[in-house]
Amino acid sequence: MADDGQRPDPLESNTTMCSELSTSHDLPSGNPPAGTLEQSPLEIPPYILNPAEEGPQYALLLRDWIAEELQADAHSPLRVSLALGAVEAAFTATDGALLTASDLPALVATRAKIFQAWVSDVLLPRLESTQTPREKVQAAAAAVWTMLAAGSYSKDVLHAQHLHSFVALLTSSGGVKSAAKRQLDCAGVVITVYAACEVLAARHGHADLCGVRVQVSEDHCWLSLDGSGRRDAAVELTTSNAALRGLAPGAEAWSGWLYAGGRAHTLTQRQVIASLVVSVDPTVVNGRAKKVSGQLAGLQLLLLRQLQAAEAAMYPAAVCALAAVQQERLDSALEKALERGQGVAAFCAQFEREIAMAQSSLEGAIYACAGAPPSSGLGKMRVADQSAELQASDWILEAGDASWNWYPFSCYAEASLGYVEAMAGADGSALQENVPSHFQLGLCALAAGGRVLAKYRHAPTDDQLYKDIDELLRTVKSAADAAILHIDASALLTPLAVEHLLRFLDGLCLYYSGKPKPATWVATLLKVLASATPEARQTGASRAAAAMQSPTMRASMGLWWELKPRLLKPLFEAGESEGEGARRVKRARVVD
Repeated sequence: MADDGQRPDPLESNTTMCSELSTSHDLPSGNPPAGTLEQSPLEIPPYILNPAEEGPQYALLLRDWIAEELQADAHSPLRVSLALGAVEAAFTATDGALLTASDLPALVATRAKIFQAWVSDVLLPRLESTQTPREKVQAAAAAVWTMLAAGSYSKDVLHAQHLHSFVALLTSSGGVKSAAKRQLDCAGVVITVYAACEVLAARHGHADLCGVRVQVSEDHCWLSLDGSGRRDAAVELTTSNAALRGLAPGAEAWSGWLYAGGRAHTLTQRQVIASLVVSVDPTVVNGRAKKVSGQLAGLQLLLLRQLQAAEAAMYPAAVCALAAVQQERLDSALEKALERGQGVAAFCAQFEREIAMAQSSLEGAIYACAGAPPSSGLGKMRVADQSAELQASDWILEAGDASWNWYPFSCYAEASLGYVEAMAGADGSALQENVPSHFQLGLCALAAGGRVLAKYRHAPTDDQLYKDIDELLRTVKSAADAAILHIDASALLTPLAVEHLLRFLDGLCLYYSGKPKPATWVATLLKVLASATPEARQTGASRAAAAMQSPTMRASMGLWWELKPRLLKPLFEAGESEGEGARRVKRARVVD
């Protein structure tokens, strides 16, 4: 931070870098030095990027730019957001548009100047020196919203999350041909206003905006005026109600899942750079058909790995994103290796190393959300060692008690269970031997996630949480089905596995207190539990009984041995109150 309290000018400091790649900075943690495209080759496994395509060249350039931003005194998102948006647009275009890596520096430099001119010519005249920081941020948000088509805001609009998308609205050459395309998503609005605050602080004397920071929850983002994380410092930018835009969220909303129970992560300037890479979306839509750009997904994976190696550049949601992208690439590569039937043993060894790295990273995310590292990690658990299994189980459940973040646990569960699906079919390989332990790991994380859910109450704004739980439960079912084809079910659905599933159900019931539980979720879990032996179900229920907190689960403890849906389902059909003996509300029957 400069001595006068103002941020270094992100535009002046980066304009030269946009056209000339610096060779003076080393990446942290043993990474190769940042250099020119020709001088700094990347060692890229072919399962991540095809060396014959353009992706590796973009990777070199973006890696160097990110390294320079991380080394700078102030870490501006301007250049990286413009560059990532342009690259994403190129890889996801369906009209034959082409942008080469050699074109990118000039394009980014030009668009940076366009954005600076918009701040100077449009935004600055709307501000007064007597305004409070909140009023200034509110004015910046209003100026951004005037560029969007009326009623076109969408949280989930594709490829509208970078500054590149906003600058495209400022120029006739931006490819914006209709009002329908004048859109930004939540991240697009927030990063544009945040970048505008940086420019105002650095170039136009508004030093009171230096403390503005980005806050992120698991499905939302907004700005904090001072980085304190308090509700009274939060600025909501993306509500469709213009009268509420620029105000702090309401107290009730602030306590819900959308705002992480008031414990959302406040990003440092370094972590904002990581958030830009996290927001990259490799989805390609052509009419009704959707696919994923392998080159863009591989590029995202490489950049996230670079950020993971940098000091304090990642945050829990970024680690989850890295694990998800890595899993998708690995699963695809394993499937191809098994189809070829060549080099399977070598790839399986690499697969296990990658899994261990992903699990270790996700454990770090769980540590961060829980507030303190545990005495033992999840990765030490093996089903052959009952004491180690229970020790790991105790730790992750304690972490779930301490955390208000669902995604680190759901991501760990999704990764472990996804690996089970991939490994189960690797007949005769070492991978198949590890299926039971990964299955147990996944259910252990699921149970801990249930403890996070128990802290919240369902709200209409939790639609993304619903989708995530739904997808995860489908993964539980498909992983169990895939593994049982090759492995004895008793090795998978052990008493401890049953206990984990019941603990998760308990958290789900508390989250839906006063409401019926989603029928498909209940049916899915009952089908999974049906593969366990009656003895495993009875033992697991006995272990779980003391921990049950919801009236529904306490009432069901004697019914799991025989597992009769006609007796169990009615318990989940009606919403219960959190108090004992509450009168049940009659609801429609739950159906399979």
